[in-house]
Amino acid sequence: MPAGFKHNTDLLLDAADREAFGARFPQFMFAFDDAGLRALFEPADAQAAKAKRRSRRAGVLAVALVTVSLMVGAFSAFFAGESWFRVAIVVAAVGAVAGLLIGWAGVLSAGARDEWLRQRYLCERIRQLHFQTLVRWAPMIVDAARRNDAAGFLAARLQRTERFRNRIVNPSAVKLTHLLSERDEDDVWLVDAEGATLADDELSRKYFEALEELRLRHQVNFTSLQLLSFLAFPPRSPLQMAKLLTGIGAFSALLLIALGIVGLVLDAATGRVASLTHAAMVCLAVLILAVRTLEEGLQVHSDVSRYRIYDASLRRLADGFRGAETSSARQAILIELEETCYDEMVGFLRSHHEARILM
Repeated sequence: MPAGFKHNTDLLLDAADREAFGARFPQFMFAFDDAGLRALFEPADAQAAKAKRRSRRAGVLAVALVTVSLMVGAFSAFFAGESWFRVAIVVAAVGAVAGLLIGWAGVLSAGARDEWLRQRYLCERIRQLHFQTLVRWAPMIVDAARRNDAAGFLAARLQRTERFRNRIVNPSAVKLTHLLSERDEDDVWLVDAEGATLADDELSRKYFEALEELRLRHQVNFTSLQLLSFLAFPPRSPLQMAKLLTGIGAFSALLLIALGIVGLVLDAATGRVASLTHAAMVCLAVLILAVRTLEEGLQVHSDVSRYRIYDASLRRLADGFRGAETSSARQAILIELEETCYDEMVGFLRSHHEARILM
């Protein structure tokens, strides 16, 4: 993955990205630079990020409060006579109740999570609309660039955007509900194929070079980002998060077994229960439960598995694209790419809609 990967550069959101792309592919800027779609995408992307943060913070906070409270409670038998511990127990009890209320509120309403998924769905459909247009309307775009006359394409694109607004943007909540319930009434393709054929000339080759850079290569780089494996804190990828949580869980389990053995030895040697050791064992058991809860709620292992499958598909398509010798062959590979991107979006949405942070 290139250093400094930036999300959403494929849509040329920033002026600097548009300037750099325009310097390399000036003849195709009229097609790749879609201000109308940017105006739809940017507010939806901002709302999706905000809703995701709100949803994740509530879930993690609930788990943290309950975990700490149960750990404090584990030492009740050992420190029951201490005056300071009474205060600690009261604080722990309040934290536990607060954690339960936050957790149950999230389970019952799930408003922030549903808003995150709705806005994420809308963002990805906007992205798909953009690149499906560039792939399926490639003959029209290349011809317009050859004639230096984009008026026909721009008029058709404007009508396409209005149809998309009425079909997807306005009823996005209903469309997402159908998708999640597997009554998929939303076809993969948002634009019809353009009937003309592509010439195998330098202009067509240049056009597909631009598409490869912004769509295929960007998706490969995005997936590589999701599969970063080196340890980092805070984690930057689902794989890093999965490794961190799995490491904490495995270490806690080993320590729990070791303390269990130590406790048995102390019990046998002293003839009394090793209260402190047993309290530490309860704390470790609670920590293991919390880690498992976060793994399930954040869907880190599901994300890693899905991204690995997606990465393999993308790399196969990239190899095929590099070996393609005709414009039609390149277009066919990019058509398959769009279908693969749609399937990845569906898997992501369904996985996170079914996730629950339940401890």
